[in-house]
Amino acid sequence: MALWTRNTYCPNCGSKDNLGVYDDGSSWCWGCRKYTPPESQEVIKKILDKNKSSVITFNVILPEDAQPFLPEHAKRWLDKYHLTKEELHVLSPLYSFDRDLLIFPVYGPSGILMYQGRYFGERKTHPKYLTYGSKDVLHILGKDSDKLVLTEDLISAVKVSTVQQAMPIWGSNIPLGIATRLSKRFKHLVIWLDMDKAKESLKQASTLSPLFESVKSVITELDPKEYNHEQIKQFL
Repeated sequence: MALWTRNTYCPNCGSKDNLGVYDDGSSWCWGCRKYTPPESQEVIKKILDKNKSSVITFNVILPEDAQPFLPEHAKRWLDKYHLTKEELHVLSPLYSFDRDLLIFPVYGPSGILMYQGRYFGERKTHPKYLTYGSKDVLHILGKDSDKLVLTEDLISAVKVSTVQQAMPIWGSNIPLGIATRLSKRFKHLVIWLDMDKAKESLKQASTLSPLFESVKSVITELDPKEYNHEQIKQFL
């Protein structure tokens, strides 16, 4: 988790000392609620089909109370996955107390593109994960490679990306349009979904195989984010 370093002047609202600055380069203003993500967060910008416009407008707004201070239950949940400091910087998590939502934002050159939230409230019928914004954003993480690993969620993608280039698909379905765009950049595709989606993973691997030189489906007992880096290497 990012650690507070100092308070200073906020250029957005002009307050003298409302802007909290953190050790990862992020900042949060208690006055105007302006949040600036850490500079170290790796964001792949939009990759578009040739027939589509080169300009996309994303009308995505974070909850007004979203802030980098996480409650203890959210910290404990993140701690389960033994994330490194660098991985936490990429995730740059926020929390909305009004919505009981742990937020993982994805930024582009002009601001926020989308975000995924993990719900911690008490409503049993409420979805555990919520995604706001377009799922067409290709948020590719890790060093350049001709192989890409697809995961359901962002935490899994961040952990896998330390071993092999990875991307979250914000669910379990891989749209044909997304796969076609990825095939222009990658030769090999690995689909690593959660265990409860094993059949879907195998089916999608078969469907998408004509687009790539190879398509592999990884089936494991646990979600990708629950394994350590050495175990991820072995599976891939």
